[in-house]
Amino acid sequence: MLIFEILVELFIEVFGSLFLETVFATTHALDEDKGAKAPASFLLLVVGIVVGVVSVVLVPTRLFPSRLFQGESLLVTPIVVALAMEAWGRLRTNRGRNVSHLGTWYGGAALGIGYAAGRLVALAFAEDVAAL
Repeated sequence: MLIFEILVELFIEVFGSLFLETVFATTHALDEDKGAKAPASFLLLVVGIVVGVVSVVLVPTRLFPSRLFQGESLLVTPIVVALAMEAWGRLRTNRGRNVSHLGTWYGGAALGIGYAAGRLVALAFAEDVAAL
């Protein structure tokens, strides 16, 4: 069992580092080109999905019960994150700082919808696994 734990830790360390290095390098390259809105949005969507899935591993229950319908977070989360990131981007612009694609409404919306979708799918999968 100890060998399995060591292999899992090594796997996470190697591929986690590789994933983060790739994301950071790609993000830096995209931030240099302000016209690359579509690739930057796609990258933020993928990062949001990964973060959403990982968040289910850390908190495997719903954070708030659904009041209207299941999946309402797919509508609410992108709007809230987009508004917050747009405000953050404007604040940084007013202070003369550089703003990445994440500091825009489309970057925040892409991250938010990725997070909500990743979390929703992972929660459904976790519920199916728990039912077994």
